[in-house]
Amino acid sequence: STVMKLLSVTAPTVIKYGKTNKLIVINWGADNLFPVFQFSTNEKNSEKGMLKGVPELLALITHNVSAVRKCNFFTRKIEMPGEKEEVSILETLQKGSTEEQMKYFRLLAKNFGTNNLM
Repeated sequence: STVMKLLSVTAPTVIKYGKTNKLIVINWGADNLFPVFQFSTNEKNSEKGMLKGVPELLALITHNVSAVRKCNFFTRKIEMPGEKEEVSILETLQKGSTEEQMKYFRLLAKNFGTNNLM
């Protein structure tokens, strides 16, 4: 599959990544769908085929949330400290995030799926 080529791994590894929260996999009947936003072939923001920052943030979402909610975590517009306009985590990662932004995203990821409102 394309995902195996992008990540340079085998099919069992792709399945394992999905089960261990290293990859967003949406089960659609008999098919597994992999939201394309989590991948990158751009050297500037790619981390072994994944968009830089996505694997780290996914690993921090430890509460039981669906794959669709994980997509929402990256794509919803949020207020960023010190910014006038709301922006999605995904947009920020694609542009290249600062360490300060990543600190904030890590906090959001750790609390995602809890009642702790951020």
